Amino acid sequence: MGYPDSNNYIHEKPAARVTVLDAADFDSEIQRILKEQLLKIVSTLSPSLVKWEPELDALLSAVIWKVSRLLEWLELCVQVASLLNYLLFLRQGVFPNLTDRLVGIKPVSATSMSRVVGYSFMTRELLWHGFIELMVFVFPLVNYKYLQRRARKYIGYTRAKDCRQEGLVYTVATRCSVCQEPPVLPHHMGCAHSFCYYCLQSNRMADSKFECPSCGHSDENPSAFQPVTARFSGNS
Repeated sequence: MGYPDSNNYIHEKPAARVTVLDAADFDSEIQRILKEQLLKIVSTLSPSLVKWEPELDALLSAVIWKVSRLLEWLELCVQVASLLNYLLFLRQGVFPNLTDRLVGIKPVSATSMSRVVGYSFMTRELLWHGFIELMVFVFPLVNYKYLQRRARKYIGYTRAKDCRQEGLVYTVATRCSVCQEPPVLPHHMGCAHSFCYYCLQSNRMADSKFECPSCGHSDENPSAFQPVTARFSGNS
């Protein structure tokens, strides 16, 4: 672990205490291992050199520091060289990595192949996305209630028309003819069936000739849209 310069130290965040202690322990362990090997070599050459152990420790520490700085500089040089090689590869397409460039290995194709670029997938995706965007824009403009009523008319679908408003009886079992839930603010459109105010009003706004889903009754007269004032019964 390196130590920052005195000029930049005040601008840098100090390292954690545990990290500093671990780095110091690792440095001491590496120096101890190298020192043992060095002392073994020195003792076999000349036993009198053992007395120079403090000087050997200082020399070993200096060598470790110099080598660590050299390795950092070499690592930076390799990174810069790899970046330059990658840029050259994008331009020339010859050496994909730095090792291949150093040893001169050029990747080549075993068989001659023509570079045919197919745009069918891209064209299909563009058409699909364009179709989706068109549907998202068009669907909200379609009056489904009107189309549903016209389709029923063309296929000859009819319902019983004998359901007068006089026969409307509101009970606890009464359900909205549109949402099949208990009517909220019950209204009718001149037939014997009840609707939620929102269900009936929204369908009439979407289609002025809206027909009752239960009996097929239709009345374009706005006065036919009235709250339920018929007989009420507590029996289901």
